[in-house]
This record gives sequence, structure tokens and C-alpha cells, in this order.
Amino acid sequence: MRLRLFGILILLMGLPLLLASETALLLPQGTALVEQWAPDQHLYVKGEVNLSDAELASLEKWLDQNGQNWVILLMESARGERYRSKTGIDAVEQALESDLLGKTGFGSLRDQSTGERNGVFFVIYLAERKFSYFGGDQYEKRGLGGNRWSGRLDAAAISAMRNGGRIADAVRDTVTSIEGRLQSRLQQEKRMAAAAAEEAKVRRQAVEATIARAEQNLKQVERELERFRKESTLQEGDLVRKETGIWRAQLQQARTFLTRGNVESARYQALSTEDEMRKFRLLLQDYNEAPREMERLEQKLKELEIHSENDRGLSSREGLFAELKAAEEVHRKGESAYRTLLDRAQEGAERLVRQDSDFRLVRERTLARAAEMKQQREVLTGAAGAGVGGLLLVGGLAGNRRRRKIKERAEALLQKRRDEMGEVSDQLMEMLDWAALVVGPADQLDARGYRGDTLARSQQGLAAVDRAFVISSYVQDLIEQGARLIEPRSPLPGARNLVSRGGYEKAIELLDSEVVCDPSLPPPLPGAPEERLGAAISQDFSLELSQWQERLQAALQEGREALQEVDDAWTSIVSRREKLALEIVRLERLEGTIDDWESDGWLLLDNLFSQWIPVMESELAEGTELADGDPVAALRGPIAVGERMVSEASALIAGVVAFREQRWEQVKRDERDLAHLGRQTSWIEREMDLLSERAEALCFAGMQQSAGDSISSFVESLMAFAERVEQSLAEGRRAEKEIKPALDAAATQVRQARSSLGQRLGVAADRVLSESPERNPDTHLAEGRAQREAALAALDAGEPGAAEAFLDQAAGFLASTRELVTDSEESFRVFEQQHRELKSNHEFTANHEREIVALVESLRVDFSSSALLVDLSGGEDASYADAPVVLKRRAQRVAEILEEASACHRSARLLESRDLLREGSAVVASRETLCSEVKERKSALAALSDENELLLEKLLRTCKDLEAPVSDRRVMAATVALFVEAEAQRDQARSAVEATGKDNNPFAAADSLLQLSERLTVVRGEVDNDLVIYDNTVATLRQARSAEEETQRLVHAAQTDGVTDSNRLQKAMGHVEKITSQLAKADAELQGTHGDWRAVNEELAGIREELAEASMVIREELQLAREAMTRISQAEGALRSAVHWKGRYGVRVSGTPGLMAIESANRAIVRGEYHDCIRHAGFAIVEARRAIAAAEAEEARRRRRAQAAAAAQRAAARRSRISSSSSFGRSSSFGSSSRSSSVGRSSFSSSSRVGRSGW
Repeated sequence: MRLRLFGILILLMGLPLLLASETALLLPQGTALVEQWAPDQHLYVKGEVNLSDAELASLEKWLDQNGQNWVILLMESARGERYRSKTGIDAVEQALESDLLGKTGFGSLRDQSTGERNGVFFVIYLAERKFSYFGGDQYEKRGLGGNRWSGRLDAAAISAMRNGGRIADAVRDTVTSIEGRLQSRLQQEKRMAAAAAEEAKVRRQAVEATIARAEQNLKQVERELERFRKESTLQEGDLVRKETGIWRAQLQQARTFLTRGNVESARYQALSTEDEMRKFRLLLQDYNEAPREMERLEQKLKELEIHSENDRGLSSREGLFAELKAAEEVHRKGESAYRTLLDRAQEGAERLVRQDSDFRLVRERTLARAAEMKQQREVLTGAAGAGVGGLLLVGGLAGNRRRRKIKERAEALLQKRRDEMGEVSDQLMEMLDWAALVVGPADQLDARGYRGDTLARSQQGLAAVDRAFVISSYVQDLIEQGARLIEPRSPLPGARNLVSRGGYEKAIELLDSEVVCDPSLPPPLPGAPEERLGAAISQDFSLELSQWQERLQAALQEGREALQEVDDAWTSIVSRREKLALEIVRLERLEGTIDDWESDGWLLLDNLFSQWIPVMESELAEGTELADGDPVAALRGPIAVGERMVSEASALIAGVVAFREQRWEQVKRDERDLAHLGRQTSWIEREMDLLSERAEALCFAGMQQSAGDSISSFVESLMAFAERVEQSLAEGRRAEKEIKPALDAAATQVRQARSSLGQRLGVAADRVLSESPERNPDTHLAEGRAQREAALAALDAGEPGAAEAFLDQAAGFLASTRELVTDSEESFRVFEQQHRELKSNHEFTANHEREIVALVESLRVDFSSSALLVDLSGGEDASYADAPVVLKRRAQRVAEILEEASACHRSARLLESRDLLREGSAVVASRETLCSEVKERKSALAALSDENELLLEKLLRTCKDLEAPVSDRRVMAATVALFVEAEAQRDQARSAVEATGKDNNPFAAADSLLQLSERLTVVRGEVDNDLVIYDNTVATLRQARSAEEETQRLVHAAQTDGVTDSNRLQKAMGHVEKITSQLAKADAELQGTHGDWRAVNEELAGIREELAEASMVIREELQLAREAMTRISQAEGALRSAVHWKGRYGVRVSGTPGLMAIESANRAIVRGEYHDCIRHAGFAIVEARRAIAAAEAEEARRRRRAQAAAAAQRAAARRSRISSSSSFGRSSSFGSSSRSSSVGRSSFSSSSRVGRSGW
């Protein structure tokens, strides 16, 4: 019977291999693979593919093991293939991609780990030298699909086919390559998933820390608020009445989100709550600091000096005192609104300072302008006379060139201002028209019924438009004034512009200066009052003319926004009011839906229908009343409030309805199931009561302020409550149907194990599995039952999360109970065998320890104690010399363990006996290790001693070889000292190697030899380096000598050229003498023994550079001296040429041009001032050449005059001859006609997912 069952088992285990095909399947056509495909067949062949049957069978078997999801098709050729309208390779590819995937089980192949489709087919066309490849979803998602075949995945196949046409290798290499990449990327995905899980854990911990921090901040806020309430005298302000309970609820909600795994929502909730608390704390802090701020503002207003004629400024200051007093009153009540009043007063104080400054500026400029105009009138009336016109004309002709640039600049600036005005004029006119259409004139707003915010916004819009109008008017006036200055229409200003730049300069100043606009005066443009909608602004202001467009556009934008709000208010007030009324009616009708749930009394929203909706209706009524004259206030105030209330109430009702319709029935079923499990469900009713109370409280909150966020939080709490109930049921079922039966089964297992082991050990059952409290299964079972009871208590309290944690711990105690039983039974089963093995190993090791004792004794005689240390670095004191004692102590411990383990086993302490046997095995292993280490140390010491002797002999030869090179005088003293140290090191190393007995430490000797070797290597390197440095120093000396010879040659040239030396040349020559002495000193040092050649080389290099620099200076000065002498010669030649120049018409050069300059040049060369000499000689040449040029010009003038006189004489003679020849009767008309005919003749002329590649 057992043999039969074993045979069946073997058959079942080998079933996949038995079902697998043994060889390739031959096909008549490649497209026939669709009908012939089978799950156990992987290799298909069409035609002759040059592979034997054995090779095909081997490849099929390989695919059975390595490519179970692959289909391989080997084709001699694709000729004759046809599928639908396709032929050849296209037909094969379309048939496999369409029908093989869609009509066979190949398309259903899936990976067990990912569940993704993983079918792959690979086709080789031998005649066409092509491949086709397709990879399923699992491959395509990881960059291994057909679209990545060509140029990427086909490398292995191409390599095999190009290198001998190895078809089987092409298949194997392709499958191996792609499958290897796939497994690599799957492993990478697993690692990325693990990393993402770790990151999520870190994020969760961060959010937990944020919530904890927010809770601490909440406690701090509560303490500060309590202290504020005690210190405050009034209890009516919103700061005093602030409730912190909503923040506590929000933080609790954040923890709920976190428990459900919604980390981002928990983070947002915690951060937003923390931000709200931070803002409130800032409000409290600002409230405490506000009195000092008010005192400073009051003192500032008292000290502010307003001009005595600035009535508007004086009035504004009184108003600011009143605003400040109102802010103080609101502050005393504990209301946060004091901040708005205080800010408004501070802004007003700043405006007052600017207004008074502008008033003073306007007044000063007005007075100055009046004085200037008076002065101009006096000049114009007193300066007109008969001779003025002629004087202006003469002066204008003389100064026209000087005025041209400023005239062009003034004209360009005027055109720029005109262009700017043209850009904004249309916008301004459109805005004026729109303002007139929307609100009309400013003085008619009251008459048209504008009130409140609508009146204020209308006035604000008109003021902005009027400010833009005033700006444009004043700028236009300045443009026209500038035009009158630049393009005057009367003769007198025009004549003035001919002789003076003043008009243009004044125009530029006017068009690029500051303009002061006083709206109390009519705009300066003609016709402006008819276009203006009324004096909507009352304060003067100033602006830079370069910024007038920006200021005007800002005013237009301000006006556009204000008027747009007024226009929108009038346009939309009716529709929004009617929509609000309809929404309120809709809410009222929902009361019937809520009443259907009255039977359970939960979430009825009584306050919403009885109180909140009436408040909405009152807001609607108030908005309707305001709408007649103040639609802006209506939309800002009651209508907006009503819309907000409707929106929030709708959200509250929608959330309650969704909970009732989607989750309530499931909650009731879960409650019943919990009760059937014997669990308390009263917490569900209590939670529903709290949720109902919270909903009613939200209705009250929505009447006072926005409660949108709180309502959203409440709706989420409803859904969280349903999930809580659902989780409670799941954990209750787990406690009853999983943990409880498992605990009972484990108790049964413990009883059975005790009975069985007690019988076999011959002891009472109660002595088994009771070695200690920690190793007693009863203890673990008791803990498991206690954890289950705690979980049940948590479920009764409505804490499923805690219950889950308790049940997890109960499961852990169950696992430890089973582990104790299993380990005890296993220990009993293997005890005898392990005890015998330990005893045998102990006896075997003891036989070898006698050999180790003798070995250690010889080591103690032949070597020092430090050579026998276990840790040669000196970190520990343990020594192999103590090995016999250690081995003996460990052998005794093993013997003790064998006896103790037997005693424990007999007394049913099975786990303790197991631990003892494990300890004994470890001690035996440590004894064997110690014996091996002693033997290894013996071998190491012997080998190292031999190596030390050989190395010492080598290093002694090296020291001997270095003696001669080191004694060379070219080797520096530092290297010689280094070699002396090496010789001392040599003697120490030799002593260490030759030591015997207690002084013999091959390890220390090896270290000493290593140090000696390194020292000798350094000495050899330094010797070679010193010789190179010496050679370089000699080369530097040669270069310095060469530079010295060149410099001395130049010095000699300077001393013998007969030209006075310049100061610069004298200094350079003196420095050369000093450098020469330094060079001789360095040369002497180089001839010494063991010198510091680096220092000498650096000194010589410096001397070489200084000589080169001195040579350059001397060369430059010599060149200047030669140039100076040459220029003097050229000047003298030019002077001689000028003096001896004589023309044919009696012209000669007068005087001696350039002589004085030549004399200056000679004096300069005598002083050694070469540059001055060259400059004066140049002046002399220029003067001489100018004189010659002037003489040549005079000569040419006389020549032209003489030639003209001669030409006149020749013309007179010719006329005399023509007159005398006219009596012969020649016809002049014929000649004239001929010439005319000749001149008159002239003429003119014109003149798939499957990838494919090849190899």
C-alpha cells in the first residue's frame, strides 16, 4: 500500500514534465501554429531549418524548463504564407498577434506573482534573415515588448546568427537575456515597493509628530486664553468668547484620518488647525501690544504740525483723533475689530503727512510761478526797441549750430508727450462715457437714491476717474505750454529761439518735471468742465511727469474696479436674490425627507429647519430691503451671508442623507451582528447621540459664522463612524471564530504533549513543559486569553483599533505556545543522538590536546611572550602560551555540560538540556579552533624567521651600496642626515633578527625590517633627486651668466653712445652692479659641499629674472635715446628744407619755422628726457612742414593766376583771328546743321506591438 501511494505521489510531482512535449512540432505553414498551439508545446518548425531531431528535442526540453510561456517558431522561409490580405512575414505576424492571442489559451497565460499576461512568441525566418518578436503585458510594461525589439532586445539573436548561424543559441540566448532582464526589473519593483512602504511609514510618523505638536500648542493656547480671560475686565468680546473645542475636535479628526490611513488629510487637518491656533495667538499678542501702539499714534498726531492755511489737513487730524478713540473703545471690549479701526487711523495719519507736504509744495510753487511770470512781463515790455531785431538776427546766425542739439531734444520730448497723450485719451473718454452710464454725475448720486456702500463705491470710482481726468488735463496743458515754447506762433518768441537756447531748455524742464494737480481749480483745458462728471476728488496731488501714464492707468484701473462692482451689483441683485429665495424653499422641502427617519431620533437637524432657515429668510429680507438703494451692501452683506448659509446647510443635509442612504442600514446590521456575538453595542447609540448633537451645534455655528470646514469634517466623521462599526464587527468575529478556537486547540495540544512526554520520560505530566514561567505554555496561553479579553473590552468600548492590536498580541502568544511544545518534543527526540555526538567529539579533541601542550612549551622556550599574543596589535592580553590552561578549563566545562544535560533530560527540563548541548558543541568547537590557531602560529613564526634573515641580508647590501652615492658632495646635507638615521635603524633591525630565546620576536623584527626598507628607499630617492636639483642649479647659473653678459653689453652701449642717461637708465645700471655681486656669491656657494641646492637655485632664478628685467629697461631706454636723436635729425632736416625752399613765382618760407622746438628738444636730450625730446622734435617737424605747405599753397595760387592771365590772352588772340577770317564767305549754317544732325541721332535697347529586425 505504501509503495502504491509513493508511486502515485511521484507521478503527480512529475505530471508537468510528463505532459511536456518531447520534440518540436512540424507545421505545413507558419500561420497554422494558431490551430496547432498547445500549452505544453513551445517549439514549432516549418521547413528545413538545419537542426537535427536531437537538437530540436534538446531545445524543446530546454524551453520546457526555461521558457514555459514562450512560443518559438523556426521557419525556412515566409514564402507562401497568407493571412487575410497579408502575405509573407506580415501574414505570420498578424496571424500570431491576432488569432494566437485572441482565440487560443496563449492569450490567457499569466504570471502567478503579478497576474499579468506574459505570453511571448519569437519567430526566425532563415531565408529572409529576419526576426519577429512579441512580448505580453508583463514584458511590455517593463520595456521588453515588441516596440523595444529592434536595436535593443535583438542583440543576442543577431550575434548568434551572424556568428555561424547558430539557431538554437539564438533562441536560448534571446530567452535567457529577456527573462534575465524581466526578473531583474521585477526585483527592482519589489525593492521600490518596499522603499515606498518605508517612505509612507516615515510620512505617517511625521504626521503623528505634527498632531502631537498641535495638541501641545492647543494646551498652550488654552492656558494663554484662560490667563487672558482672568486678566480681562470685560467678557463680551470675541477674543474672550473664543472656544477651543472645535480645534480639539479637528485634531481628533486628524487622528481618525491617520488611523484610516488617510495621511494627507490628517496632515492637512493638523496643519490647518495649528495655523488657526497660531493666528489666534498672534491676535492675543497683538491685543496686548495695541495700547502702546495707540499711545504712539496719539502722540504722533499731537506732534504733527499742519500748515495754518491747510484747512482740509486740520479737519482730517480731528477726524483721526475720533477714529483712534473709537478703536480704543472697541479694544476695551475685547473685540478683535479694533485692529481694523486702528489700521485705518494709522493709514489716515500717513495720508495726512503726505497731504500736508503736497499742500506746502503747491503753495511754494504757486508763489514762485507768480513771481516768475511778473518778472517775464516786465522784461518783455521794457526791452523792445528798433535795434533788437537786427541784433537777434546777427546773434541767431552765429549761435544756430549750438542750439541745434537742444532744439532736437526738445522737439523729440514734445513728440513723446503727444504720443503718450494719444495713447490714453481714448481710454479716458471711454471711461468717462461708461461712468456717466453707470452712475452719472457725482452731485446727483444722492438724488438718484444711491446709499451706503453703493454710494461709497460710486464716489470712489468717480474720484478715480476724475483724478485720471485731472492728470490728463494738466499734462495736456503742459504739452501745449511746451509747444508754444518750441513752436512759437508770434515773431518775438521765434526770434528769441534764433539767438537763445533758453526757450528749448525751459520746454524740456517743463515736459520732464513734476506736475502739481489742484482739483479745486478748474482743469486748464478749454472745454474741460463739460466733459468732467463733477469734482469727485478734493485733495491736490503731485507726480513726476515721466510717471504720469502709470499714475493715470492706476487711477483708471481703480475706477474701473469700483464702477464694475456697482454695475454688477445693479445687474445681478435681482437674480441672486431670487435664486437665494428658491434655494431656501428647496431646503424647506427637504424637511419631509429628514422626518422619515424620526423613528430613531438621530440626525434630524431640528435646529436647521426651526432656526437656521428662518435666519436665512431674515438675511434675504434684509438684502431685499437694502437692494433698492444699496445693492453693493446687499450683495456684500445679507445676500452673501444667506448664500453661504444655504451652501453650508445643503452640504450638511447632503452628508446626512448620504450617510442614511448608503451606510445606515449596514451600520444597523453590523450592530445586530455584534450583539449576536455577545458584544456591547451601547457605544454605537452614544456615538450617534454625539453626532446628532454635533449636527445641531453646527446649525447654530452656521448662523454666526462660516462653518463649511466644520461641516465637511462632520460628514467625514459620519463615514468614519460607519467604518468603525464595520471594523468592530470584523475584530469581534476574529476574536470569537479565530482566536478563541485557536486558544482551546493550543491548550489541548499542551495537555497531550505533557502526557506523551511524561510517559516516555517516566515523570509526572505536570513536571513536563514547566521549566520556568517563560517556558511554561500555560503562561503564554494565559497571556493570550488576557489579550483576547482586553480586545473584547475594547470592542465593548467602541475601540476597534485597540482591539485589533490586542488580538494581534494574542495571536503572538498562541504562536509562542506552539513553539514551546514543538521545541520540547524535538529536544526529546534528538537528545540521545546529540548527547552521544558531543561526548564523542569531546573525547576525540582531548586526544589531540596533549600534542598542543608540548607544542606550546617549545614556543615559550624559542620565542618571546609578545610573539605568542593572540592579538599582535596589543589590543588584548590573551596569549597562546596559556593555551594548555584554557583547553583544560574548556574540557572540564564540556564534561560538566554532559552531566548537567543528562540530569535536565531525566527531570523533563528538555529545553534546558537542549541549550546545554548547544553550549557544549560551541565549547568543543572553540577547543578545536584554539588547537588549530596554535599550530598556525608555530608555522607562521618559523616562516617569518626565515624571511627576516633573507630580507636582512638584502637590506645590508643596500646600505653598503648607498655609502658611495651619499658621500658625493652634490648630495645635500638633509639626505646625508637621513642616511645616518637609516644606518641606526639597520643596527636595530639586525639585533632584532639575530635575537634568540625570550628575546626572539619575528613579528617585531619584520616591522623593524620594513621600516628600514622604507627608509632606504627614501634615501635612494633623495640622492637621485639631489643630483637632479644640482644639475638644474648649474643650468640656472649658466642662464644667469648669459643674462649678465647681455646686460653688461647693453650697459656698455649706454655708457659709450654719447647720449645723457635718463634717470630710469641710471637706476637700472646701478641695480645691475648690485645683482652682479649677488651672482658671484651664489656661484661660490655652488662650488661647496652638501649645500642646499634648492635655495641656491631659487636665488639664481631670482637673479636671472632681475637681470632680464634690467636688460629690458636698458634696451627700452637705449631705443628711446636713438629715436630721440633720429627725431632731432629729422627736425633739423625739415628746418633746412623749409629755409631753402623757393618757388618759381617768387614765394619763399619766411623765418625759421620749428627752430625753437628744436632747441627745446636739444635741451631735453641733454637732461636725458627722451620722451620730451621726441615730442619737441615732432613739433618742429610739423611747424616746418606747415610752413612749406603754406608756401606751396601760395605758389599754386600765383601759378593759377598766371595761367588764367595767359589763357585770357590766348582767347583774345583767337577771337581776333576768327573775326579776320569771316570775309571769305564760309557758311556757318552748314556746320551748325551738320553738328545738330549728328547729335540728334541716337537709339536705345532694352533687354504594431510586434517588433521586427534582421541580421
